[in-house]
Formats: sequence, C-alpha cells, structure tokens
Amino acid sequence: MEPTNKDIALINFVTRDAEADVIGYLNFPPCKQNDKQYEIFNDNGTLKVRYKGLVKILESHLTVYDKWKLTEVALLNNWKTEPSHAVIEVVAWNNILQ
Repeated sequence: MEPTNKDIALINFVTRDAEADVIGYLNFPPCKQNDKQYEIFNDNGTLKVRYKGLVKILESHLTVYDKWKLTEVALLNNWKTEPSHAVIEVVAWNNILQ
C-alpha cells in the first residue's frame, strides 16, 4: 500500500549509533516481511528517509505526538524489555515540498 495524505507507518530502529549508515527502517502497511523497507538515517540530528530515490525529512511529516513517540522509542526505551519499534502517522508523505 502506498501512503495517502495521512497514513500509518511502522518504524523499526536497529541501532542507537547516530553515526550508523542506517538507524532504522520505515514500512507502510501491510508491513509484511517481504514489503519494501525504506532506510532511516540521522543527518546532524535530523531523521531522514531514503524513499524511492529521494531523501525525505521524516520529522516534516510527523505530528508533535509522533515525534515524541519516536524519541521515546529510539532513545529512552530499554530495547531488552521494551519495543524498538513505533507505529506512527505520517502526514502528506507524497508532498514533494519538504
């Protein structure tokens, strides 16, 4: 499923290392194992996504609540006992203007 003006997405974080080439993956429903995953990386404190040949600023498409949720999961959760993923709502994902 491709995103519409508002859609649900799943983000799986794989590392807390801000210098890593990939810190997580963005998936759009149905989020099955063989679905396309889009790489998330940290660019000087800004989360960006490599999406279909473009680099999109993830935070530009999130509500304040979802920004907090990502911060909590990425930085505050203990991944040994708490989730390393978050379900978020993306807004105007197909909007080219960042």
